[in-house]
Amino acid sequence: MWHFMFEATSIDDIGAALDLASKAGVPVVSTLGRHLNDQMVSFYMSTPSGFEVEYVWGSRLIDDATWQVQRHDRGTLWGHTVLLDAAPQPAPASAARCQASSDLSTGPTGGWRRGRLPRSRLRSALRECAQPAGLRFTKS
Repeated sequence: MWHFMFEATSIDDIGAALDLASKAGVPVVSTLGRHLNDQMVSFYMSTPSGFEVEYVWGSRLIDDATWQVQRHDRGTLWGHTVLLDAAPQPAPASAARCQASSDLSTGPTGGWRRGRLPRSRLRSALRECAQPAGLRFTKS
């Protein structure tokens, strides 16, 4: 998952949020646009950790009794220009954090089992340390 979405009640809320984000220096990573499949008008902004938030208005309502599956040849009707330089890059893992993660995960009883580090934080730290080395972390 690379983003989550909030839905507004009016298109004016989307415009006002875009103005506020720009004035506050929040990185807008995809310009205002309309998705083809769901008809939503939206823009994407980035959090300090690089995770994206999509703010939308006007999603299509689906009636399960009459819905017909559709195929689309593109993702957007207009807009949604991706601004790659706008997104902040997460800070690289420190060598000390990577070593600590390694020590906790490979100790005689596995550090997370003793309650020293929650399992989710351990996995996150290991993933962070594996990326710069070109390693791939998979769930076992």
